[in-house]
Amino acid sequence: MAQDTTEPISIDEESPLILEFTNTGGGNVTVDLIDLDTGEETLVFNAVGDFAGRTITPVSPGEYVLNVDYGESYTLEPLQMEEKDVRELPVEIEGCDWDVIPLDAEEPYRLNIDSEEARGNCTISLYDQSGQKEDLLINVVGSGQYATTVTKLGFGFLFVKFNGEWTLDLQSL
Repeated sequence: MAQDTTEPISIDEESPLILEFTNTGGGNVTVDLIDLDTGEETLVFNAVGDFAGRTITPVSPGEYVLNVDYGESYTLEPLQMEEKDVRELPVEIEGCDWDVIPLDAEEPYRLNIDSEEARGNCTISLYDQSGQKEDLLINVVGSGQYATTVTKLGFGFLFVKFNGEWTLDLQSL
């Protein structure tokens, strides 16, 4: 297993860190966030096998590096969500595997997800604007159609962790 450490990442405000990640060549891959001021390590990603997607973790202001243990080959990019990335209702989003979707909901909505080929445990969680997990919205095993009503309003992130292709449909109530 090989190991890399990224260049320092500077975080200026309480916000989530969103990572876009790919792993090819199989094997186990882990990503630890290391606070350069305190030395504290936080596991932010762990997967086995080929993977492509995004993950979210809350961070406080400071300097950080990412320590990556990987098998054969990977790419890793910290993302800054911009206003143009924020979705509003109604919206339909197609995706595959893991994704982080910034959403500004001004009213309660119905969340519908359809996945014909999902494998294993699949979840959708709601995170607040700082990246703290607020609610587990969907927790299922395997493919199918699932729905729930979301009453939490304002800006936040949906963290979709499905293994396979999916379609997410968000409709105002």
